[in-house]
Amino acid sequence: MKMLGKMMLVMSVALFAEIASSQENTDQGGTSQIKISSQAGKPDGVENLAYVGNGAKVATASSQNPLDIHKAGGLNDGQYGNSNSWIGCASMDWLKIELAKISAISVFKLGRDRTGVYSDRGIEYIKIEVSTDGKQWKTVFEKDNLKSVEDYSANKTIEIRIAPVDAKFVKVTVNPAGTCIDEFEVYAK
Repeated sequence: MKMLGKMMLVMSVALFAEIASSQENTDQGGTSQIKISSQAGKPDGVENLAYVGNGAKVATASSQNPLDIHKAGGLNDGQYGNSNSWIGCASMDWLKIELAKISAISVFKLGRDRTGVYSDRGIEYIKIEVSTDGKQWKTVFEKDNLKSVEDYSANKTIEIRIAPVDAKFVKVTVNPAGTCIDEFEVYAK
């Protein structure tokens, strides 16, 4: 893993800047970038291809906490926070989101509780796979020991950038058991 720099200036859609740390990884034969940021964003915006309000189907998962506030549907409902999150119950749990149509995607954003209340139940391992048909999957990002990324905190936004790839389905595998994600976002760029 090569450190790109301690600070990186990023312009957001709302035309404001934020300071964030960045690390570069070479995963699955390509270069990907992971960044930790305190900037949450707008999960119910038109740019988020995973949001159900933009035509994506409600997320599904391999397991989920029995409490209504922690069901898979909280992964792409456009709302941050613990009361709208998914908690997996087993090791190597996965979530799937079917986008409205095949799109060239390159950015994923997620976090445990981006309202800043909870910082437990963070992700230690993540693998992101994509598919155009929901049957044949291609791994586009995989990282173990996510907590070792500089500035990692479960209640911050994890932004993962990859080379653009066509996909209609996104599958994300996480560990450990009990991992919580308040929203999983997918963007074209």
